[in-house]
Amino acid sequence: ERQLQRKPLSILRARVGLKATYLGAGKVGETAVEQVAVELAGAPVVLGFETATGRLLSLSYQRHGPPQGAYGEFVQIFSDFRTVAGVTLPFKITAMFNGQLWKDQSSVIETLTLNGELDAKLFEKPQVKQ
Repeated sequence: ERQLQRKPLSILRARVGLKATYLGAGKVGETAVEQVAVELAGAPVVLGFETATGRLLSLSYQRHGPPQGAYGEFVQIFSDFRTVAGVTLPFKITAMFNGQLWKDQSSVIETLTLNGELDAKLFEKPQVKQ
């Protein structure tokens, strides 16, 4: 549950129990951000919002990671923003642990469909073989 509370959508949708504190200016790479510490259901994170656009560019918190479960700072950096069905979303997430790339936790989205048509066959009861 705590991992779910650290997902950007969960944080941005929260209405009850969200605590936020402005931390000041910072940078993600060369981009200026405004940093906000957020706690939701006991899961603290720091969000970095791009100063010029208000986009969420980074999310960070303390956790176990490589090697051998060391404890340190986990950072997700969001980039390659594209608009899909009127919603601007990041298509690339670069994960870092204590300043080093964590490739296994990084991802690139190739295609994304919002509110797309679903094949009715997906909802059919499977045939039982006798």
